Amino acid sequence: MLLEGRYRLKVFTRKMKSITVGYVCGSQPLILRRHIQTWREYPDWIKKKLEFILVYVGPNKDIVSLKPMPDLNISLYLLEKFKPWNYGAKNLIFHVASNKWVFLSDLDHLIEKEAIVKIAKLEQTKRFFYMFKRYNPELEVESQYNQSCHPGTFYMSKKIFWRVGGIEEDLSGYYGYEDVLLKECLLHYGHKIVIPSDIFLRNYSLSKQIPDADYRNKNNSWSRDSERNLKIINYYRKNRYKLSHKHLRFQWRRVL
Repeated sequence: MLLEGRYRLKVFTRKMKSITVGYVCGSQPLILRRHIQTWREYPDWIKKKLEFILVYVGPNKDIVSLKPMPDLNISLYLLEKFKPWNYGAKNLIFHVASNKWVFLSDLDHLIEKEAIVKIAKLEQTKRFFYMFKRYNPELEVESQYNQSCHPGTFYMSKKIFWRVGGIEEDLSGYYGYEDVLLKECLLHYGHKIVIPSDIFLRNYSLSKQIPDADYRNKNNSWSRDSERNLKIINYYRKNRYKLSHKHLRFQWRRVL
């Protein structure tokens, strides 16, 4: 196991902990089907410890359709009014999560069975938060595992998430930097990054197999101009990461 910097710690525990797995998604039936298929293939002893939360952020007319699944503890939430780049959806995952620890990501990154077994046994401590490397078998062999951590994937406790300010919703409506700001806030308030050396997420963001995997890049007309959000993040940097702490600035409802 690796811890960013020169730190070392024992991060595995024998007892598996309960986890909430949360994803923000658009209208992406192909990659969503792959996730659900994978989740249903998890061992029963792991599925009993997992809660799955999906928050749909696309136009309401295109909302994904899910039916209850007896073997999965899964819920789907809808934001009542569509707004491009509504990063408050990530705050909603932490708000409704019933477990103390939450895995947060975008739908283009999948936790395969081998990875969830290891994640489920990671030590849960408020001193650290986890980020994960990723792999893509569709690339050339020498590049498949040579990928950095996904900047929007975190595994942390709800307590430290809210303590540092959560996701800054001032950034909503425009592209980018919400995950960068969260990471910088975590580091600013003294939390360390743990990057396990043997846990990899399956990266579908540039997949030819599943073309709807990345809602940000496929058939997406939302502006990707990040200049406005860069100004906001620089403001919070200068003000020692004192975020607004104004969360859930929208109406939402559970549809599954």
